[in-house]
Amino acid sequence: PTLLLIGASYAVPIVVLEGFLLKRGFVGMQKGMQSTPDAGRVLVKLFGLAVTLFLIVGVYSLFPEYRGSFYNQYYAALRALAPWWLLVALPYFYWMDGWAQR
Repeated sequence: PTLLLIGASYAVPIVVLEGFLLKRGFVGMQKGMQSTPDAGRVLVKLFGLAVTLFLIVGVYSLFPEYRGSFYNQYYAALRALAPWWLLVALPYFYWMDGWAQR
């Protein structure tokens, strides 16, 4: 429950702000300009997410500081949330690609 509350406290303001800004046509996105998502672009975005996560894990594994027991709770939270985050990433990228102008 605590992790969900932390995630919601981060996500809700972003969703509300994006919704407000999308109504005004912010950053090349305009209401009513929805197009068909392109699977190729969605796959490129998912690949970019995977590479980013791989690089972050690589950096964490390089430094011995991050192998200590101090970070056990952090890694446990990541193990609990990462599958859900990745599961949500696919429909999110698909939906956002449909709204992005070409």
